[in-house]
Amino acid sequence: MCKTYGILLVEDEQYQYNALVKRLNMQGIETVGVHDAWAAASQMAERGFDVALIDLMIPWGDTPEEFWQHEHPGIALVEGIRAGHLFGCRLQINPEVPILVPTAVNRGDYAHLLDFANVFAFPKPFSPVEMMSKIEDFLRPTERTPE
Repeated sequence: MCKTYGILLVEDEQYQYNALVKRLNMQGIETVGVHDAWAAASQMAERGFDVALIDLMIPWGDTPEEFWQHEHPGIALVEGIRAGHLFGCRLQINPEVPILVPTAVNRGDYAHLLDFANVFAFPKPFSPVEMMSKIEDFLRPTERTPE
């Protein structure tokens, strides 16, 4: 039986989104994709994921303004995942889930995120090969056996 993994992809740039979903699906990796912070929080409140790919410069979407603590909503997502709750919702996602952060944001704006375990940032534009390699590195220790 083929192993499948769940990846949450949070990306608002349609070209990047389509390219990532296509590449992940070709590798047999189940991908749930959303385009804004509120949709990402909703997905994480419903289910867990093995890896999260979070662009920092996504829109807030329907996120209530009282939760707008950062210039970049993706930073709030990463911090919320590590805290186990986000925008007033308890998350189903494991707070220690590996997080990949492809970003064009200045490193000074997100450097504190790298202090969290299992957070890896890399600049946009990025190599799809590098991204897939890092996803495989993160998935390797959490491989599941068929039930």
